[in-house]
Amino acid sequence: FKKTGEYVPAEKPDMNLPCRRCGVTPIFAKRLCEKCYRVDSNYLHKYGITWDAKLALIDRQGRACPICRVTLGIGSGAGRAEACTDHDNSRPKGSCIRGILCHSCNVGLGNFDHSESRLLSAIEYLRFYENIK
Repeated sequence: FKKTGEYVPAEKPDMNLPCRRCGVTPIFAKRLCEKCYRVDSNYLHKYGITWDAKLALIDRQGRACPICRVTLGIGSGAGRAEACTDHDNSRPKGSCIRGILCHSCNVGLGNFDHSESRLLSAIEYLRFYENIK
């Protein structure tokens, strides 16, 4: 408040800086724009880690899917596969993430109910018909 009694909002000197993730002027905390802040908080709620932690996981994996080795990316881009979070629903948030996979491998594991025995049966099936050729 000024001495006159009228309300004056506090100045936020960093509000003119670009979003640290996408380059849009931030309007929320952590120097993130509204969209990036929402993505970050949703990801934190769903998986127990921040979006930046997901990006760090991708970097630790050499920016490639650990199953098929295709290059991972965020969003659409030529020569990159969408980065999907592979997680175990039976474990608590924060410890449930196994890794970051491409969309195809993530869906593939889901189609096999993340079951090692079902995946091994599929491998045996493929090998059997490979030998028939």
